[in-house]
Amino acid sequence: MIKVILCDDHAMVRRGIRDTISEAVDIQVVGEAGSYPELREQLRKSPCDVLVLDLNMPGRGG
Repeated sequence: MIKVILCDDHAMVRRGIRDTISEAVDIQVVGEAGSYPELREQLRKSPCDVLVLDLNMPGRGG
C-alpha cells in the first residue's frame, strides 16, 4: 500500500486529488494539510511514501 499525504491551501484541490487517488486500490491518503504547520504535524503522526505538495502556498513557497 502506498501512503500519501496531500498538502494544499485550497480544500477543493485536496478533495479533487483525494477523490482521484481513492480510485486506486493500492494507494491510501493517510493525511491532509492546508498549511506548512499542519503538514509538519501530519508528517509526525503519519509517515508517508509520497507527499503531494502545493509549491505556491501563503507564508512559505516551495
